[in-house]
Amino acid sequence: MQKKLLTEADGYIAHKRRRQAWKKVVSVLACIVVFCTTYALILPAITLETGKNLVCSQETLGVHVHTDGCFDDAGEAVCGYADFVVHTHDSSCYDATENLRCPLPEIKTHVHVESCYAVPETEAATVHIHTDACYATEQGELLCTEAAHTHRDACYQETESLICDIPESDSHQHSPECFETTQMLVCPLPEEVHQHADECYGQNKVLTCKLPTELAEKSEPELICGKEEIVLHQHTAGCWDESGMLTCGKREVLEHVHSDICFQTVGAPEEIVQREGTTSDDLSAAPAANSEPTAVDLKAYLDEKQGSFSFTLVDQNNQPLPKDENGNYIVSPGTGYQLALHITSPGGFIPETYQYQLPKGLTVKSGSGSFVVDGTEIGTWTVAENGLMTFHFNENANHKSNVTITANMGVAFQEGEGPIDFDGKITVVVTKPQEEEKDTKLNKWGHQGKTEEEEDPTKIYWTIAILGNENSQIPGSTITDAITSGNHTYTESDKNAGLTFQASQKDPVTGEEIGWHVWPVSQDDPNLTWTDTEWTYTIPQTVTCKYCGNLTLGNDNWHYYVKYTSTPDPTDIVGSLTYKNHVTVDGQQADGSASVKHGTSAANVVKNGVFQGDADGGKFVWTVHATVPGMKEAEKAVYFWYLWDTMRVKDATGETIGYIDNDMNLSSVQVSYDSQTFDVPKLADATAEDLFAWDNAWSSDHKDGIWYGREIDLLCRCQCTEDNCQVWKGEDCDEKKGDGFCQCWTIEQDAVFTFTYETTNPQVIEKYGGAGNRLQNVVELSHKVQSGTSNKWEDVPVSKAEDYVPIPGIFKKELTKDYDGYVANYKITVNEAKLDLTGGEPLTIRDKMSETLVYSSGSLVITAEDVEGNSETLQEGADYKVTYDGSGTQTDTSGKPVHVLEIQLLHPGPMMYTLNYDAVLAIPEGTTEGVPYSNSASVELWGKTFISDAEDKIWTNINISAESYQITLQKIAADTKEQLPGAEFGLFNQNGNQVDSGTTDENGKLLFQTDITKGVILREHTPYYIQELKAPVGYRLDDTEQWFWFCKAQDSGCTTCQELSKQYCTGKRISAAGQSASENVLTIMNEKFHGHELPETGGSGTTLYTWGGLLLCGGAYLLYKHTKRRREGVPS
Repeated sequence: MQKKLLTEADGYIAHKRRRQAWKKVVSVLACIVVFCTTYALILPAITLETGKNLVCSQETLGVHVHTDGCFDDAGEAVCGYADFVVHTHDSSCYDATENLRCPLPEIKTHVHVESCYAVPETEAATVHIHTDACYATEQGELLCTEAAHTHRDACYQETESLICDIPESDSHQHSPECFETTQMLVCPLPEEVHQHADECYGQNKVLTCKLPTELAEKSEPELICGKEEIVLHQHTAGCWDESGMLTCGKREVLEHVHSDICFQTVGAPEEIVQREGTTSDDLSAAPAANSEPTAVDLKAYLDEKQGSFSFTLVDQNNQPLPKDENGNYIVSPGTGYQLALHITSPGGFIPETYQYQLPKGLTVKSGSGSFVVDGTEIGTWTVAENGLMTFHFNENANHKSNVTITANMGVAFQEGEGPIDFDGKITVVVTKPQEEEKDTKLNKWGHQGKTEEEEDPTKIYWTIAILGNENSQIPGSTITDAITSGNHTYTESDKNAGLTFQASQKDPVTGEEIGWHVWPVSQDDPNLTWTDTEWTYTIPQTVTCKYCGNLTLGNDNWHYYVKYTSTPDPTDIVGSLTYKNHVTVDGQQADGSASVKHGTSAANVVKNGVFQGDADGGKFVWTVHATVPGMKEAEKAVYFWYLWDTMRVKDATGETIGYIDNDMNLSSVQVSYDSQTFDVPKLADATAEDLFAWDNAWSSDHKDGIWYGREIDLLCRCQCTEDNCQVWKGEDCDEKKGDGFCQCWTIEQDAVFTFTYETTNPQVIEKYGGAGNRLQNVVELSHKVQSGTSNKWEDVPVSKAEDYVPIPGIFKKELTKDYDGYVANYKITVNEAKLDLTGGEPLTIRDKMSETLVYSSGSLVITAEDVEGNSETLQEGADYKVTYDGSGTQTDTSGKPVHVLEIQLLHPGPMMYTLNYDAVLAIPEGTTEGVPYSNSASVELWGKTFISDAEDKIWTNINISAESYQITLQKIAADTKEQLPGAEFGLFNQNGNQVDSGTTDENGKLLFQTDITKGVILREHTPYYIQELKAPVGYRLDDTEQWFWFCKAQDSGCTTCQELSKQYCTGKRISAAGQSASENVLTIMNEKFHGHELPETGGSGTTLYTWGGLLLCGGAYLLYKHTKRRREGVPS
């Protein structure tokens, strides 16, 4: 009995332990379920409590930081940029506890108004307030930039001469009235045509009132607001000139308002354990470890994603820059250039902020803007002055691949020691500006004496100019002057006249000559040595000035002028001869020349030119009359006469801007001789019957094939003898030609040659027409003479003539206002010469614009100006017609689409027509580079086409292009066309790898597109297929592979697509150029199940399994009850 009780007790204890174990297990599992369920329920709340740190700062915003170069000598900032941003704290600047967390200082705009000023109170009895009468106006600094020099007292030398006839005696002592004072000009500088007047100077207001005004002066309005004037301004293209200098006179001040990119999401705040001795204020003052934003390094990202970036550098006109032998760009400091950064990212950009820092050593025009693709903003960009580029892409960028960015920036390079490396892509070498020469400068010139200036016309008056500089050593150096060419010497009269020195100092600020000093150097001066062909003089350290006494000479900014004379041989041949001298001093040397005319001669040349308009476009007709005097009795014949004729293009200021082929070698020539006029042949065509001939003996060009200069030799039938020939050798004239002509002029009577020729080069009008340009034709009649010193034949110019003929501007087009982000303005000028172009017939002007230019309707204004300068505005319809084709269906000669503007002048006359109109730049979406725009206008005249091309321009900015490939799947029922939601599909590449998956929405649609964050990057001409993975309820699964590919072409003529169609014959071409088109939707149909549905409770085949299952369950239940009763001791 006891044993039985123990056995039952053991059973109960074991049963209890099992029950307790089960309770523990179930309790633990229950706790786990409760914990997980509770956490899942409160997770959204935790997410809502997650904080966001404000991470924008002055540095991340690229705010300008002043350097030493930003300030002038007075400490004022002159860089044109503020070192702050305007910012007003809003709710986002404070955390949940209302503590300020914004790192930016609060700075508001402020413009001074009347209330910002106040006039302090003063005591009326003791106050004197200045009026205009208390001030005098004095001349201020020179503002005029024109050169001018006005002779002053220092420019003249005063001398006194006795005019009294009474001899001095006890009864008469000379008084000042007995003398006459005269002034002689000693200044070597010419008095300029322009003389500075009052308007050339600034005006300074000087106080002349003597009354005490200490209190009164304080009554001027004073600024009392204590605030700095801050006005918002962002520099635009118009704020800089062509050289890249800031000219707007304003500083750039930008405003910042916090946006989403200013915040960085962080985890829930951890509990702060405060250490002993540390207060909460100390902790709040300490910088946060993660306060700076974590921008992605742009270069590293592109390297990782197999992208690329490169640089190009051009000048402001988009022209290539020179490179050195190592391929480095060569630039000058402070000059404006265009830097382009080209970025490509086949995999697009994950929505994030990216930064790239340009190298040091350059200044960048700052700016900001948006990235817009297909009308959708996908991000923003900023460029700071320090070269920090920041790109922020938003969620819209997630669906863009093959992204291309071109950033065009205006930059200026700073002078530095080494080259500037742009990450190994390009290297720029900044050349230091060439230092100004610090040595002495030397110049020399001469002229024949002028009787009107009381000079001797038989003398040559020479001037040596010595300009001192930092490295000069003028006092103590020796001047050496030597005759080098021409029959002239230093005669006794020249030596007796000696040298005249003049010296002055140059004001380093104004550049004016100040402190004129004059001293003579006589022939017996020990420092002067003089021969017939040379003199030398050692400049002393001190001299005695005629006006100021002893004078110590200097170097830097000292100017010296030395004057003296030489005498030409009076027996020199008649004509204009050239004489030369050479001078050296202080290591420098210079040559001087002077032209001296001897006697009178019948030799003369006259030149006339005229423009004649004709059916061939017009021509310039030139006539040259050259008179060659006959040989004088008992004199040798002159050797030899020739004409030197040149053709140049001069602009309105007289500068040479081009050269034109000179066709004088094609002249028709006649001569008037011995009362007869007859033709003169070329030497090659002359016969024994001809008395005269001419020859184009020499032509000159600039190695460009334009023969602008012609030497025409005049020849006569040789009648030389030993007595009259200058080149007689042996028994005959040494210059005698085989055809009986020579260059010795033995003709005894004067002969007048007339040359007539034309300039018909159409480029003269087309290239240089208008704008005040003139065609200059210069002719010089000369002969030769043998030098007495060198025995060489030298040229003797006898007569010179020139004529200028205005080049008519038949047709010209120009860009008068460059595109500024809004509009560009063009001007067409027709018939500047005011010729009768068409005889009154209508004249059509055809203007072809690039596809990026669009004519602004109604902006055309046409004015007509007659020969007397009267102008009127023409009326559309009555005077002209306008048609415009902006469809782009017309093309230029290269096949590019153009927009065409046609203007027909209905009644043209001899008037100049000026056409002005505006054009707007159309920037295509997805532009990857600076947008080029050009314009070419043409007009038909005289059966030919005149074309004027305006200069090609490029509007630069940061532009972006990207590809957004997407395909829409439509799931419908095959019978009812009902839209089917809930169908699951997979997107696979050509290798069968799944790229993406998705489920059709309530409209039965599913969109597959590029998604950078998921790694889904769809590409052009790459085969893909869509396959159904799960059919909608009640429909059959369609596992057909639906092949397709993308193509950017506008039409289906793409050769790549044709090849893909052969390989994937059932495939579909999806045009990326028309994503919204219905043909770019892939439609897939499903069929319902009909007649073969399973019974709701199964069929007869399942009966055996059902009864078997029930028996097994019943048997298991009986076994459980039997085991339980045995354990409890109850009989079965």
